[in-house]
Amino acid sequence: MTYKGEDVLKMSKKKLTELRRKNVSMIFQDPSAALNPVFTVRQQLYDIIKFSTDGRLSGEELHERAVECSGRAPSPSPIGYSTATHSS
Repeated sequence: MTYKGEDVLKMSKKKLTELRRKNVSMIFQDPSAALNPVFTVRQQLYDIIKFSTDGRLSGEELHERAVECSGRAPSPSPIGYSTATHSS
């Protein structure tokens, strides 16, 4: 399997991680598979942002980015991202 002429199966772990962060993503077709109901949406956004920025953001920057991202999703307000992903 290749990506832009490079064999993905022969990539080092470091190079594969970089490829995943910058060029490849997964879009879940089943919405219930996209978020883990055990964790809050906030924590899951934090984890995704920390991973994609290689942990370079301060806590305040991380929070601002999470609020910005949550504002793009259908929700009553950006603070809705602090609730769990499932209904009780």
